[in-house]
This record gives sequence, C-alpha cells and structure tokens, in this order.
Amino acid sequence: VSRIFSRNGNGTRIQFPIDMSLPWIFVNFILDSFDSSLLECVLFQLDLYNDAASFALKMFKKQFLYDEVEAEVNLCFDQFIYKLSEAVFTHYKQLAATMLLDKEFKSDCTQYFTIRTPSAVKFETLLRQRHFQLLGRSIDLNRLISQRINSCILRSLENAITKFESEGLYFIIVLDNLLEVNRLCHRLLNENLGSLANFDDLFFEANRQVSSQNGRITLHIYSELNDDLFPNFCYNTTTKRFVRGKVNYRNPPDRGRPPTVAAQYEFGSKSLNAAFYNLSMMYSGFIGIPHFRVIAKLIGYQGISAILGDLLSSARRLLNDQIKTHVRVLFGLAPKQCKLQRFDYGIEGNLQYFVHQLKTFSGYIHLHKEFCQSLREFGNIVTFILGLEMGLAHEEMFDLLAASTFTGQIPKPYAKSSEERELKIQRLEVKYSRLQISSICQQFGTESQAKVAAESELLTRERLCCGLNIFGMILNRLRDTLLADPIWIGPKPSNGVMWIDECVEFHRIWSSFQFILCLAYFNQTNINQNSGQSTEDIYSTLKKGTTTNVNNSPTIVESLWQGLSIEELFGDGIYWAGCLLIRLLGQHRRFEVLDFCYHLLRVNRTVGAQIEGKEHVELGSSQQKIEISQLIDRIRRVQAQNNQLFTILNNYVINENNEQTIRHFPPPIYQPQSQHYGNGETHEGSAL
Repeated sequence: VSRIFSRNGNGTRIQFPIDMSLPWIFVNFILDSFDSSLLECVLFQLDLYNDAASFALKMFKKQFLYDEVEAEVNLCFDQFIYKLSEAVFTHYKQLAATMLLDKEFKSDCTQYFTIRTPSAVKFETLLRQRHFQLLGRSIDLNRLISQRINSCILRSLENAITKFESEGLYFIIVLDNLLEVNRLCHRLLNENLGSLANFDDLFFEANRQVSSQNGRITLHIYSELNDDLFPNFCYNTTTKRFVRGKVNYRNPPDRGRPPTVAAQYEFGSKSLNAAFYNLSMMYSGFIGIPHFRVIAKLIGYQGISAILGDLLSSARRLLNDQIKTHVRVLFGLAPKQCKLQRFDYGIEGNLQYFVHQLKTFSGYIHLHKEFCQSLREFGNIVTFILGLEMGLAHEEMFDLLAASTFTGQIPKPYAKSSEERELKIQRLEVKYSRLQISSICQQFGTESQAKVAAESELLTRERLCCGLNIFGMILNRLRDTLLADPIWIGPKPSNGVMWIDECVEFHRIWSSFQFILCLAYFNQTNINQNSGQSTEDIYSTLKKGTTTNVNNSPTIVESLWQGLSIEELFGDGIYWAGCLLIRLLGQHRRFEVLDFCYHLLRVNRTVGAQIEGKEHVELGSSQQKIEISQLIDRIRRVQAQNNQLFTILNNYVINENNEQTIRHFPPPIYQPQSQHYGNGETHEGSAL
C-alpha cells in the first residue's frame, strides 16, 4: 500500500502519512477520547505491527516489506510516546492544581465559570509497563515516559522562572504557586514513574543553580530591589507593606515580554490559569509579609545571606556617599545655636522664631529631592531587611511546628495543678515516643544511622529564629559605620555633659528637617492656584530642582503634586532612616527633649494658642497662613510615629555598654547681688 501510494503521488509524496496507518488511527482515537476502558487496551493496537512484520518475514518472506513496517513503527511509536506523555502530564498537572486550589474560591467561581475537575483516567496500567514487546524488542515504557515527563517538568519550571523575570517582585506569589503545583504533580507521577529525576535537581537546573551559588530567582529579586522597590516604593509602617509611590523617582527596569506557552505548562488549563491568577492578583498591589515569606522559602539561607550582604553594602554606600554629603552641607546651613524659647511667647512666637532660624536651612536646593530620596532608599533597605527576617521566622516556625512531634517538642497541656500537668506530659511523652526518629535509631539502628538521625534532628531544631537576630546584627554593623566618622556625633561638649542649644549633633539636623517636613505637609492646602501645569512639567521641576524658601515660595514637595503629602511621595522610609540614625548614635533621648516640633507641642499643651480673634499664624511678607490646629495635629502624629519606630528599634539594637555612666556635679553657688533702692541704700542678698 505504501509503494502504491508513493507511486500514485508522482513524486509529490515520498512517505506514507502516519494518519493513514490503521493501528495509529486506533491509537490516536483512544488517546483523544480519554476513555478509561479503551486506554488500558491501547497497546493491543500496536500489536498489529507485530502481526504485519511476522507476515512480511514468514509468509511473504520479503525483507523490504519488513523494513517498511519497521519505519512506520518507529514513526508511529515516537508519536505515541509523545502524545501519551503529554496526556499524562496534562492530566496530573490539572489534578495537582485542583488539589491545591482553595475550595471556597472554587465554589464561588461556579457562579461565573466552571473549573472542571479532571476525570478519573487509568494511566497506571500503562505507566507500569516495563517489558512491552514490539517487533521483537523489549521496550521499557516506564523509562521512556519518565524521560518525556522530566523534560515537561523542566520546561514548566523554566517557564515559571522566566515569567517571574519578566514581571515585578509581586509576581513571586504566582511563581510560588507554579512551583507548588509542579512539585505536587511530580509527587503524584513519582508513584508510578520510578525513573523520574528528583524535583530539587530539576529545580536547580531550571534556576541555573547547579554551577552558580545564586540562581536566577535570587538575582532577579536583588535586581528588583535595587532598581524598583527601594527608589520608587513607599513603606507603610502600619500595614508593613511597600506600595508604589505616586511619582517614580527612577524609571522601572525593562523586564522584557513574558513568554507565551501552552496552558499545560502553567496550571494545566485555561480555567485553572484564570483561577490562580485571580487569586494572585490580591497580592499584586503591594509587597508585604506574604512576599517576604515566599522569598525566604525560595532562596533559602544561602540566597538570604547573599542579598543581605549586598544590601548592607548599599546601605553603607548611601550613608557615606549621599546622606553624609547632604548632612555636612546642612550642618553649615543650620544656625550655630537654636534655643528652645520660653512658653511665655506662645505658639506664634516660638513658631516665628524657628522659621526665622531655619530660613537658610530650608533653602537648601537638594533638601526636598536628593536628600529625601536618599533617606527613602536607606529606610526602605532597613525595613525590607526587617520584613525579610519576619518572613523567615514565619516559615521556620511552621517547619518547627510540623516537626515538633518527631523531635520531642510536646506542648504543655492545660492542667489545674502542677502534679496533673506532669502526669499528662508523661503520658504524651510515652504516646509520641515511637515517633521520635533519633531516639529509635539510637536504640535499634546502626551507629551510622544514629549519627545521621542526630544530625538531621539538629538541623531541624536549630533554626535562625531560635537565637540569631539578623536585623540586630545589621544594625550593629551600620552603627560601626556611623561611629567611624565624627560628623555624626560632633565634638565633645564644652560643659562636659551634652550639647543643648548648639547644632553640632545629627539629632539637631533631623529636628530641623522634621520641622520643615511638618510645614511642607501643612502648606499642601495653601498651594497657589497656578498649579495648572502638566505632570511632565512637575516631574521636570523635580528633576531640575529649584532653591526653595519657606517664606517666599512653595517647596518642591508642595509644587510637585497638589494634594499629596510627604508620606505619599516618599513613604515612611524617611522617618525610619532618621529615627534609625538617631537611635544608633544614642541621641534618641536628647532628640525627644530638644526637638523643635516637640517643643511646639509642649507649648500648645501648656499655654495653648493665645491668639485673639484669629486661628492662624502669618509668616513673613508672603502672608503665608498656618492654622495652628492642623500644625499641632500633624506634629502629634509625627511624634506618635517616631515613638513607635523607637520602640521597634529598641527591641533590636544591642547596646555595647549596658552600664549607665553617672557623673556627680556640685550644686551651683550663687554670688550675692547688690540691689539698689530708690532712697540710695543698697542691700546685700542672694540671687534667690
């Protein structure tokens, strides 16, 4: 038939098409129909080739007929293995995705679309065939399908990582779902396919971590942190989340287009893809604790160590190259002395005094642009390290709780008395003693088994969350960097105790900057009506930078975007950076006592706004009006946030010297003063 077909084709068809082969027609129909009763008998159709080959050699005794049958078998069998492997992989991928899909979400989706559960198909009979006879050959069907499945899983993992590399850091939730689906699919297939490679080996190969210490996931995470998260995201202390700011200080990186692949290489089907992507969309608008947990789980201790080392270098570079440069200039612009005025002057007098003293300070051209951005990046680095440690602690606590039964960590039961509690604990220890692998291996196993079990239990129980404080160690190294330069602490005080009115320490610079920020936040409501400029003009103003003055013109932050506050532009990272530097330098107590904004708050609490007939204060010749109630409310919220940050930092900062240095000073001696009366007499008396 093949020769007749080729001869009638007049040279246009040189090979007999596989679709016209009768055994392949039967095999293809069975694979497409997914009929369980027929699927178990699919190998019987290939037995027709055995009969044809037998007739060609024994009945017709023609070698060329056997060669034609053999060539057709090779082509048909390759297609059979390919389609069978794809069908098996797709079925188990859909099964794994359905098992991991949230049941409540799946029931809610029935109102809009149907997520089909894969039907029961008996692939087990085919997958266990290791000695299938075809044309006198013994074929291991299990090994051939395993090779194809290994390639499919490896392609799925590479596709997942490539998609993650083409998206932002939020996509790590989708990456985790894809990896978990592939992991469960591999475990289900491994029950019948004994020749499958280890899943971790496949993951390391897809992640290119076989010959490199840091894989593709770790490198992309670090790239996203430095190119997008730190310069463009705003941190919220309350929600512990990073949210993209309203204005991007740096253009997002060019990530490329995501690859287009079939649904079976993602979650198995289009409906399952839509379901999982909709679930992951809940985590796409921010970067928070769920993302930190996934990061800690995927990159492990080695990746965390590499990222933390690079982030520490970036933080030191920001301190030494950018923040310190601006601080040195601000020390020159700050007044030599700025005293906290008496309460008798009231809010208006104290506010006018601080504005006049900080007039030159607020006119620094880079105060609201480069300095704020440097503080934002530094604060974002610190908060990310803190969030990463929290995510790592969550993952390790789950592991410890899951392994507690096998390591002898039994929770204490409730009891009314200590004797009853001891009795219950003894019963639980006897109950779970058979599950403690280490003790069982020591009693009944060999010496090598006992050693391996003890080492495994040690690796399971000793985790970073049990004793090591990553964030505290990072803060200690940053403190060493700060104390290496005397600009942060200033010279020794002239009175031998502390600087009071002089602006020679960093907390005074931060007090001045915080005062300017409070005024900038308030002045958002008093922007001139000439704000009809476009977004491009506003962004170009931010890039160029202009000399600003509290009394003469609105700041860059004020004119940047009408109605946006400092937190919406830069987030809480600014306050994290300032409070962290003050706490590491040990100036937090002096800051709380000598801060300008806190002084205004104390004056308001003591004497109130003693302004008759008006509710605002006019500053300078521009008649810029400041409502005292709004300003005090702003200062009160800033103080509450600073107190929260200092409380958090106090839990992590390790004091090198816990002993308090106390110095005793003699009481002051007042010299008698001469008082003159109107009658010309003098009176000797004390100053009291």
